[in-house]
Amino acid sequence: MEMPKVMTVSEVQKASRRGENWVRGAANTGALKALPRQTGQWFRFLEQDVIDWILRGSPEFPPHARKRR
Repeated sequence: MEMPKVMTVSEVQKASRRGENWVRGAANTGALKALPRQTGQWFRFLEQDVIDWILRGSPEFPPHARKRR
């Protein structure tokens, strides 16, 4: 069984052609799924999550959730 590839912010930048702030912002908002991390640690992403994010158009913000009244 093959281990999934873990990517850093700079690798995601090159793959998506987005800037560092865009990638970090997407990870902070939840648009790009990042691996769990401690405060102050680097972002890490699974390759499959990055591919999915790029196919969705590299959004900086997640899609709006349906609001309930």
